[in-house]
Amino acid sequence: MAIPHPKTVRASLTSPEQIHRSFHWWFFQLPELPEMSVAANVFAFIDYLWKYWSPGLDDPAHLRRIKDMLSVPGVLTASLGYYRAMFQPPDPACLELWALMEQRITVPTLSICGGDDIRGEVLEAQRVNFAGEYSYAILPECGHFLHRERPAEVTRLVLDWLAKDN
Repeated sequence: MAIPHPKTVRASLTSPEQIHRSFHWWFFQLPELPEMSVAANVFAFIDYLWKYWSPGLDDPAHLRRIKDMLSVPGVLTASLGYYRAMFQPPDPACLELWALMEQRITVPTLSICGGDDIRGEVLEAQRVNFAGEYSYAILPECGHFLHRERPAEVTRLVLDWLAKDN
């Protein structure tokens, strides 16, 4: 949900719209400053991303849990490590994993994205990265956190897809 195939992500890094929408990937590459900025002002950066990606979603209890989790020592740096790893040379111990991520996915796959999330623009184009059955759905008037914005619709899409004879 809301995250394309790794090859599609790399290809999108030359799109001005995708760069703008994913500015945090670039910002998180810096040493130390992201940790300070994200944690500042009671994690106001998290509030900003939440509103930017899913402006109609109001879920203060969930945001509080996210901030509590990120305030545990080491968790914020580990979370930023996900983004930092995208732009770093692969760890030699993980070369086999990186090679697997280059392959086409052979299992049946359903990709879901919110219509207001710019990542939805790549769902048809990324079909080339799937050798097995590939289908996608875009939920209109929905942002990045579609599973929180429209849980019943997301659940229905997944259950209907799983019930198909894949």
